Amino acid sequence: MHMDRSRIPTRTPRSKARWAPRALLVSLAGVAVLLTGLAAVVIPAGVPAAAATPPQQGWTTQEAPLPADAGNGSTNPDVYTASSACPASGGCTVVGWYDDTSGNPWGLIETQSGTSWTQTQAPQPSNAGSGSNQALWLGSNSCGISVPCHAVSCPTSTYCVAVGQYKDTAGYTLPVIETLSNGSWAATEGALPSDAATDVGPAHPQSYLFSVDCTSATSCVAVGSYNNTSDEFNGFIDTLSGTSWTAAVTQLPSGAAASGSELIGISCATASSCTAVGTYRDTSGGTNGLIVMLANGNWTATRAPEPADAGNDGDSHQDGELIQPSCASPTACEAVGFYESTSAGTEGLIDSWNGSTWTATTAPLPSNGITAFAQLTTVSCASAASCTTVGIYDDNTGGSLGLIDTLAGGTWTATQAPMPSNAASGSAQNALLFDASCPTPAFCLSVGEYIGPNDAETGYVETLVGGSWSTLEAPVPANAAVTGGLYSVARTVACYSPVACTVGGYYADPGNTQGFLDTFTGVQGYWLGASDGGVFNYGNAQFEGSTGSLHLNKPVVGIGSTPDGGGYWLVASDGGVFTEGDALFHGSAGSLVLNKPVVGMAATPDGGGYWLVASDGGIFNYGDAGFFGSRGGQPLNKPIVGMAATADGKGYWLVASDGGIFNYGDATFAGSAGSLVLNKPVVGMAATPDGGGYWLVATDGGIFNYGDALFYGSSGSLVLNKPVVGMAASPSGKGYWLVASDGGIFNYGDAPFYGSAGSLVLNKPVVGMAS
Repeated sequence: MHMDRSRIPTRTPRSKARWAPRALLVSLAGVAVLLTGLAAVVIPAGVPAAAATPPQQGWTTQEAPLPADAGNGSTNPDVYTASSACPASGGCTVVGWYDDTSGNPWGLIETQSGTSWTQTQAPQPSNAGSGSNQALWLGSNSCGISVPCHAVSCPTSTYCVAVGQYKDTAGYTLPVIETLSNGSWAATEGALPSDAATDVGPAHPQSYLFSVDCTSATSCVAVGSYNNTSDEFNGFIDTLSGTSWTAAVTQLPSGAAASGSELIGISCATASSCTAVGTYRDTSGGTNGLIVMLANGNWTATRAPEPADAGNDGDSHQDGELIQPSCASPTACEAVGFYESTSAGTEGLIDSWNGSTWTATTAPLPSNGITAFAQLTTVSCASAASCTTVGIYDDNTGGSLGLIDTLAGGTWTATQAPMPSNAASGSAQNALLFDASCPTPAFCLSVGEYIGPNDAETGYVETLVGGSWSTLEAPVPANAAVTGGLYSVARTVACYSPVACTVGGYYADPGNTQGFLDTFTGVQGYWLGASDGGVFNYGNAQFEGSTGSLHLNKPVVGIGSTPDGGGYWLVASDGGVFTEGDALFHGSAGSLVLNKPVVGMAATPDGGGYWLVASDGGIFNYGDAGFFGSRGGQPLNKPIVGMAATADGKGYWLVASDGGIFNYGDATFAGSAGSLVLNKPVVGMAATPDGGGYWLVATDGGIFNYGDALFYGSSGSLVLNKPVVGMAASPSGKGYWLVASDGGIFNYGDAPFYGSAGSLVLNKPVVGMAS
């Protein structure tokens, strides 16, 4: 890798002295009701026979389990967790390597099932070496030395691919592909181009795969580097189509040297649209960022564009590299890395693809940043319009801090990563963010390391929720202790949804380096609101209070939750708002004379405001909820029955009982049921987490889906005890719940059944739900 190695961790596999501190890169009647019984409704096929047991909220940590031959005592297991993937809540996979009792590295696979982890020693290809020639690294032995690798991809819970390198019987390194299928892992040598070096020479193999992305169990792309028979080093691409892998030498732009290219990152928006990035040398000796794109069945290469102040070969300041891409669609990609400016400063580089052109942007810096040094390490795009990239920058005190750049509204903005309270200050600080996972525009996790107590390398986690970033020291097992300047390092993160994430890293116990696996669990449950303001909570959604024991002027018609799940609002038909838990009061329409009654509400993504909507489409906005338009005073075919907000809070949709949709602000129209003859009227809606689509639900439980909202099932063909009155999307957007007026719950997709009020005698009917 060509990244500035004087500023990054210089990890050597199987080394105890792993890091140098300055060598960084860089409510019913007011009572909570929690049921475990069945809903007293006609349950659709596939719903569990009993309520699922919800996981405990918060962070948990454990030492990574290791195979029986892992080093111990006098031999350090030297565990390294390199990359992670989360295809399901509580079903993540983390890969890396460890040392056995002879000090030889073995590939390590950690598999999560709920709250427990199990290890698998990565199997070896048939031509793998043994004894002193035994070695296998998932992620390759370079992963994490200068840049992060994304060495495992799991398109489903039952299929994964991990890549890296291993030593053959002659002790030379070759690419390895590990595949999980039918419940077990199998290894194969990665396909190499026809001109690859061989054991017989004269040039010998030195090849690896670094990153992989799979869109399905029959379509994957992996990238890395190999040397050919002329001992020229270049990037190559391995492609899985069906059941066979094939290799191709990477295409290079005009003016490229014969040797010196490599591919580092890969992102596939679809099976036929992929972007790989890396670096190459030109004939003048400069290094340049490399972009290779798959479209119409062909790969084409482009020199990564750079900002106007980039150096050039003539002034000896040409040094650029792209590290990771993230493609939300074939027409929306972001790729990040660094370039060297004419002033010899290293700057963060963001290259953006709009479907026809790549454009370059210098990564913005916080107000305390200086232009001497900044680099970006990875990027994660939750949607085409929402991305987060992280890395490192130098501040004006002589220290280095974590850098967070966020794309929203078409503009990149910079944030200084907040630091834990025990962090060193000023020039003694040298923090870095290394990896990031953003499952939705409103939620993101990033991990890295900072200088903590005892001048030791310490892992930390940055969390975006409610529109702001917060930090905490990465949880580690109780036996962690500072050893040789190392306490802990957080290296990889993957999130299935905003409430289910995994962080991997390593830490020092007395005399050894062990792996750690952290699990974050947010609110995995739901609240039901009744017309008297009674609240019923299920899963790990906490009861924060209700108005069930109060005398209300008007009935409650809706409920909305705060971003962190620590509270909720109830809204009455007169526009009165009731707050519980950490939900703040921002205003209400309770003292106004309304033209029509309020029928629902939606909160802003940061919880700093909310909108109320009346049946005539009139909008009342409070707190930081902006007014983007309304249907008030305009003729409607049918009354408005609900609303949903966009992911960034800069728009909203209204839905009428005939399924008509009205969109305002940045809410895009994806379709409606307004022209259909409905069996039953629509009563509510929910938006996908990225704002790219929405669902409508009718009183019979029929579902209408638009945009990127997928159909997971409905109760439209069932005989219901009571009509459906509302719905809520699961945190991932890959499922939803429907609620009936008797509190019966219907769950579809990945939305678990945690319980219902369907078997209770209610004081008043349920009117809505929140998750």
